Amino acid sequence: PFELKPALIFAAILAVISLAAAFGADKFGEAGLYIVALISGLADVDAITITAAKDAGAGDIAARVAATAALLAASSNIVVKGGMSFTAGGTAIGTRVAAAFAAILAAILAAMFLL
Repeated sequence: PFELKPALIFAAILAVISLAAAFGADKFGEAGLYIVALISGLADVDAITITAAKDAGAGDIAARVAATAALLAASSNIVVKGGMSFTAGGTAIGTRVAAAFAAILAAILAAMFLL
């Protein structure tokens, strides 16, 4: 169901990430966008992925750069969630989750080499 408050919060996050990505890319090029992607991925992957895809669609950045930004955000997000699984579930759960996340990170790394 649609709820206004979460939608407004997501819109605000998306706006902040969009501004940060534009600033980072403007001041530091691809590296700036990648840093914003890593940092924003600590909390959320959707905002930077939407921003990078929109920028690539408009021709502002290359599709490879957008894909790399999304993969970096996903990687940092997975690392955070892995840490959370150890904290919340203990070693037994954390180890299982870490093994699954290691496989996902390996796939992300392989995808980045294909870009």
